[in-house]
Amino acid sequence: MFKIVKSAKIEVIKPSELKVGDHFLWANWNRRVLEIDRFNRTIVASSPYDDEYKETLKFFMNYYKIIECEEMEAPDNYE
Repeated sequence: MFKIVKSAKIEVIKPSELKVGDHFLWANWNRRVLEIDRFNRTIVASSPYDDEYKETLKFFMNYYKIIECEEMEAPDNYE
């Protein structure tokens, strides 16, 4: 089971303002920045499914940095 963000206070930031350790909103999930590769324009982020799993994401125009959030357990049929 994993959690999704129910509500959040966010700040819109550019990729250049993102730092390792920041939490950001991605598809209703609270993700954490693990690595930033500015040369290849990618971010390695934590997975909402498993703390050991990492996912590489391409840079986008803006990110939604989470200031605070409320999470809830995802329903069984959530995809």
